[in-house]
Formats: sequence, structure tokens, C-alpha cells
Amino acid sequence: MFVLDVLRHDVIEQLPSIIKMLNNDGCIGWRFCWTHDFTTEEVIPVLRGLIAGGFVELVCEEEFGNQVIPVAIENVNLDEASDRLWFGLTQKGLEQWSTWNPPVDE
Repeated sequence: MFVLDVLRHDVIEQLPSIIKMLNNDGCIGWRFCWTHDFTTEEVIPVLRGLIAGGFVELVCEEEFGNQVIPVAIENVNLDEASDRLWFGLTQKGLEQWSTWNPPVDE
């Protein structure tokens, strides 16, 4: 749910931005809920699961141009995610997020 939460702040985000937002110690981050900084190795499997469940869409920038196109997770190695890959919250993901009762920072 932490990943869905940070993805709701923009239409699409790249993996480094997702990690940065998760680790933010301000109002948008979830570092206070985790025993250490979130890592790429932890977030990639979560993204895979969210994509497989239809909660997140994976898109890729066209090589020439400023458009993004949906891409199947099977066609991409997220462990070597390029700077052309972006992740976006789907309607299903937004609906799932809206049912969440998040922990509060004490």
C-alpha cells in the first residue's frame, strides 16, 4: 500500500522517484514505518505484484518523442529498469488505495 500511496501523487513515476518518495521523512513518505530505507530490491517485487494484479500500469517512453506506451511486464527486466520506464496507478489501484487505513506517524 505504501507504493500505491506514493504513486497517487503524480500520473506516472520512475523507480528512483518511487524509492525517494517512500524514504521521504515528510508527509508523503513512509520511512517512519520501515526499519531501514526502502531499497530497489524490496520495491521491484512489490511493483511486479501490483502490475500483475492490475493496480499499477507499466509504461515506456518512446525512443523518439514525448509519449509513453503501455508495455507488458513480461517484456521488461525491472531489475535493470531503464530511465524510459514509468509506473502509474490504475483506476483499480486508486480504488484499492482509497480503502486503506494508513498508519500514522507518532
